Amino acid sequence: MLSIRPVLRPLSFVLAIVAISACSSATAPTSSATSTVSTAPTVPATSVVVSTVAAGATTDAATGSEDVAAAVAADNAVTDNSPCIGVQPTPGETITPNGGGQWAAPDQVIDASHTYCAILTTNHGRIVFALFAKTAPKNVNSFVFLAKKGFYENITWHRVISGFMAQTGDPTGTGGGTPGFQVPLEVVPGLKYDREGRVGVARANDPDSAGGQFFITFAPQASLDPSDSTAGYTILGQVVEGINILRQITIRNVDQNPNLPKGDPLVSVRIVDLGVTK
Repeated sequence: MLSIRPVLRPLSFVLAIVAISACSSATAPTSSATSTVSTAPTVPATSVVVSTVAAGATTDAATGSEDVAAAVAADNAVTDNSPCIGVQPTPGETITPNGGGQWAAPDQVIDASHTYCAILTTNHGRIVFALFAKTAPKNVNSFVFLAKKGFYENITWHRVISGFMAQTGDPTGTGGGTPGFQVPLEVVPGLKYDREGRVGVARANDPDSAGGQFFITFAPQASLDPSDSTAGYTILGQVVEGINILRQITIRNVDQNPNLPKGDPLVSVRIVDLGVTK
């Protein structure tokens, strides 16, 4: 993983410094499933057994080059015309916080041909993003599975870097929590961190080490895209509603000060399956 300076953080999803022009102190999204202390933005040998979701094709739903191109075009156009805009939670759905459960692997809970929306409730209001099930089916499936299991209920935005991104998805609030399994990297040509509100998946140095943590960008972050220096970071979706709410999340730069007060709350995450949409 691209690194310019060491980051002294135990058990962290460390974001290596990738956007110097946007934020000179930013570090890139990564994950650690270890009980030892890392003295640099690398993940030491894990001391626990972590299952890994089998890597496969970049996308299960779009297998041909034309299908992939169409899926990328649809994902890039989602900001202004998404059917997720204005979506409401499923009536009567109740999800109990589980405090950070552990699983060997996520159940298969999505149909990659469907449109899925994520509704995040914060103390400032709600943020809605469209999930990219066609271009990141394994990571979207993992996210939907964890959300429905209560993994994201009543947690915090544990790492928020001005001009870079807001990171959450860890019930422990330390940056080191995992769901017990890892999900492989899913990147496709043409889908980039080229706008505010991109939702990405945090990982460790190993490209196939994503867990439950995710982040939302405050600005374009080209250095999170695949390059000679990095394998890139899976793009999970795009914020389509509540970008002004995202901007209100309190900055919590734990890279500069690891002893900050608890971050702003992420109250809940709800998933809405809209079925097959045009």
